[in-house]
Amino acid sequence: MLVLASACAHGGSNAGHKIAIHVMSHESRTCSKSFPTITSCEDIVTTYADSGDIDVFPVFYELTEVTGMEYGLEWPTAWGTCAFTTCTGDFAIGGITNPGDGLSLTWTSCQEVSVVIVGFGWISATGGGMVRIVDSDATSGIGVVDCAFRADAPEDTVHAGIGGEEGDDPCDQPVPTDYSSWGKIKGMFR
Repeated sequence: MLVLASACAHGGSNAGHKIAIHVMSHESRTCSKSFPTITSCEDIVTTYADSGDIDVFPVFYELTEVTGMEYGLEWPTAWGTCAFTTCTGDFAIGGITNPGDGLSLTWTSCQEVSVVIVGFGWISATGGGMVRIVDSDATSGIGVVDCAFRADAPEDTVHAGIGGEEGDDPCDQPVPTDYSSWGKIKGMFR
């Protein structure tokens, strides 16, 4: 496992990175055949109108450089298991088969990239629902480690909607929390 704390501070080269779920209809594919090309948030599709067999692609974007990343995936348990193929990294710990499973990936050398599609999972959606990026028991957090081994949690996680559910906008800028207001709100419940 990488050393990422769930509440890790933004201290590395990837402080503004995001993680999204790109969705497509299922087809026979490999990491080099029928694989999507994603260069920016505009290429990420987060809503799939139908149910049935779909492929989900975790996409880390707005990166500068990485040597490791980790995340988990969650979907409705009624959909069953996922057949996941990892396409990046030199080493992988964990795996994604059941909702909530996770992966940690590392490289032996610095990857100077802006987008990483880590792989794809084949899910049989039996109705509407969401596919989400989550923390997992197999990981120590969600995020990336840069080439100086500094960890960054994502600025945003973008979920996918399936079978009538609306996915998040991968290009939407998250609204920063005003900590002084947040403290006042928390104080009302003490």
